[in-house]
Amino acid sequence: MQPSGVNKNRFWKSREEVRAIAPTKFRFKLQAVLDYRTEQVNRARQQVAVEEQKRLAILHTIEAHADNIANALVSYRETVEMPGFNVALVQNFTHFLDRLKMQKRIQERLLEKQDKNVSQARETLKFFLMKQKSLELLRDKAEREFKTQLEHLEQQVLEEISQNRYYRDAVDKKRRDQRKKKALISA
Repeated sequence: MQPSGVNKNRFWKSREEVRAIAPTKFRFKLQAVLDYRTEQVNRARQQVAVEEQKRLAILHTIEAHADNIANALVSYRETVEMPGFNVALVQNFTHFLDRLKMQKRIQERLLEKQDKNVSQARETLKFFLMKQKSLELLRDKAEREFKTQLEHLEQQVLEEISQNRYYRDAVDKKRRDQRKKKALISA
């Protein structure tokens, strides 16, 4: 006995029945984790960009100090060559020059620290990219498996349809033969 609502003459599964067996849309179970990893990668990229900007700012400051030192030396030479040479001016200049060099060295130390910060931010980015890539590979693998399973189910449905059609053709042929026999007997 067939359940109610089922067509007796139907030999294949309807689309709804096939969809119930196999969902047509791929869903990755770890998609939320992958989204979180992508967010981490984006934040790490922003952090690398911020650290690089800080490094560039320090480099510009070092260049400015080097320019100031060069300009101070040029102006000092011009001052020394002028008449009315002053010893206090020479002493003040040496203190001024030492202060400029000290500021430049401080900025160079800051640059070394900033280089470490940049390399650390890049390592963090590299780590998060590896995590994200591994999840993307898992997603791709799961998607390929889903597609092969879906193709397998479709193949099964097609085989079932062809078998049912063959059976139906055989049953129809048998009925025709029986009708022909009846027609011959009654004739």
